[in-house]
Amino acid sequence: MSTSTSSANDQLRAHLAEIRAKIVTLECELATLHNLERITRAALDSITYPVLSLPVEITLAVFLHYVGPPIQQYPSQCRESPLPLTAVCKLWRNIALSYSELWPALDGHPPVDSAVLLNLLQARLSRVGSTNFRINMPLPISSSEDKILPILAPYFPQLQSLQLTLAGPISFPTEAGNVIPLPALEALQINGEDWPQDKTGQISLPYAPRLRDVWLWDTARVSLPWSQLTFLGLQGLSLTDCLGVLQQTSQLGTLKIDAESDDAAHGTPIELRYLRAICSATCPVINHLILPVVEDLEIQLFTDEVNATVHNLTARSGCTLNRLRLRSPMGLMVVEQCIRPLQRLRALSLTSCRGYFHEWVSFLQQISKGELLPELEVFLLDGMEGEIPISALLTMLKARANPPEGIAQFKAFRCSHWQEPWNEMDSQHTAERIRELRAEGMSVEIGWGPGWFRGTSNIISSSPSKRQNLIIADTSYFG
Repeated sequence: MSTSTSSANDQLRAHLAEIRAKIVTLECELATLHNLERITRAALDSITYPVLSLPVEITLAVFLHYVGPPIQQYPSQCRESPLPLTAVCKLWRNIALSYSELWPALDGHPPVDSAVLLNLLQARLSRVGSTNFRINMPLPISSSEDKILPILAPYFPQLQSLQLTLAGPISFPTEAGNVIPLPALEALQINGEDWPQDKTGQISLPYAPRLRDVWLWDTARVSLPWSQLTFLGLQGLSLTDCLGVLQQTSQLGTLKIDAESDDAAHGTPIELRYLRAICSATCPVINHLILPVVEDLEIQLFTDEVNATVHNLTARSGCTLNRLRLRSPMGLMVVEQCIRPLQRLRALSLTSCRGYFHEWVSFLQQISKGELLPELEVFLLDGMEGEIPISALLTMLKARANPPEGIAQFKAFRCSHWQEPWNEMDSQHTAERIRELRAEGMSVEIGWGPGWFRGTSNIISSSPSKRQNLIIADTSYFG
């Protein structure tokens, strides 16, 4: 290499070194400016958006409060989704995506496209971490070759709730030749509406020692640990199938059932000695049961058969009903005949009952005097047919707000019924009486027509959001 060439090479290398040194210097200055920008922006945000300056631990606590606790009794009802939190700002998105505690459930309706569903399932499972989680989305599984269960299999030990929509019998994943257990599973829903009747087979659930809540829709072709269940929902099944299941549920505490009558159902009545609450849309099921400790009964009927059903149940079982909910367009006189023997009733809810004006007057007067329902504390009316006499209603509430000895004091009353006042004076007088009742400690909420709002200061409310204080009392009695 010539001397001139070597000298040019050295000069270029030196110049390149100078350029790199300047780049490093500028990069350092740029990094310093970026850091200063972040500090300044954080200081500005702390003034403009104080919530963004909260420590991550407090922000996470706020997020957990927003999504709410899991709903244990009804696994199909999910808490709030954390997805809206990720759309507020970059900081919140990073926090929300970084903590698995916010992603314990897969909620909503499944996408129609199976590929989209699989991607959604994998994305949500990737955020679960080591925490337990619930699937509150009905997962459609057409056969044992479906890819959904294999994706879930590694997370079976953490799965607390599962919903499946089946089109036929399936087999659960195995490991080393053994079916993978579900040690954390507490709630299960199986929908068999897509399962053809002519397709034989049965499903056997893996070992699930903590399973307590089960919903079955349109299929009973399932082998479950029936004896450990405390909550059971059966819908769209024949009466014979329902009774076959109930014979195995010795520890059941709550039953919700809508059975289709059939002529094949017969045999000795089934005793459920721990059942305390039952909701049924039909009488035949109740007529096949002995419930010695049942307290809460809900019946949805469209006939007057309810009288015989309730009376025969109490006589056959020797039980004492404390809470009764009747959802049926039956006459008020039929209701009166039904509840008259139930002297220990503490909470009564009537939906869609019909009655004439004079029938309501007589009914309310009997409650006022304690001749009917002397131990009643909570009274709920919803969607009644016919005009309710306001004067008799207020008189009844006043009488049961300060009842004589031996008659229970009302704790809560709610009436949701479309009925306009006769005039503005009637509206104002009713509002004043309700103020007095509330001052005496009774929770009173009335949702009627808009005419009741004139001059009432919203004492009488037709807005669901303004009935929350009664719903609290309602929950304590009706669950």
